[in-house]
Amino acid sequence: MTDNCELLGGEYSYIVQGVLLLVAATSLLIRRYRENPKRRSDIWLLDISKQGLSSLMAHGIGMLVSISLSMISEEKYQCGWYFVTYLVDTVLGVYLAYKLIKYTEAKAVKKSWKSLKDTGFYGFPKVNYKVYLKQVLCWLGIVAFARIICFAFLLATFILLQFPVKGITSLFDNHPNSYLICVMVAGPVFLNSIQVYIQDRILGNQYKNNELSYALRNGS
Repeated sequence: MTDNCELLGGEYSYIVQGVLLLVAATSLLIRRYRENPKRRSDIWLLDISKQGLSSLMAHGIGMLVSISLSMISEEKYQCGWYFVTYLVDTVLGVYLAYKLIKYTEAKAVKKSWKSLKDTGFYGFPKVNYKVYLKQVLCWLGIVAFARIICFAFLLATFILLQFPVKGITSLFDNHPNSYLICVMVAGPVFLNSIQVYIQDRILGNQYKNNELSYALRNGS
């Protein structure tokens, strides 16, 4: 059996990816609405811009990994591999990113790297965009490294993972569009909401509306 559900197979696939982007943005807006106390609007925009850039990069890497895995398998299950890749990314990738950002912060404290010691703090009262840029580059590097580890895990377990991939694909025989919606929208709606929530907690500074006392305590 050959899966004809393709991640980049025409206008329909791009529409589905647009829906996925809308879902991610909506989950962020819902979290913003429910946030209490709320971060300053400019700080929130900087936080989600970091998350947005890393999510786009991670999505691109995930699609390349999925297509690559489908190419080396006997049967071409792009959508099946995408779902498995996304699941690994949500569980293992987010965990690694969390550990790496905490390691970076601890290292920054020891080395007196003020720009990186408190993720989500960009200076007070004005935003220092150099600090923001350093944090963006650091976060993108962490996300990329975490995805490399996830790819290595997928390769190491490739033979075993072919069975669930084939099983998932068999449920959508002759229904490639429905399959695409399920693996890129229905499934990721839940997983992406969790991922976005966790990443926003990682990237957003916990002091939020207490920037002044926070700045004074840290000598900024």
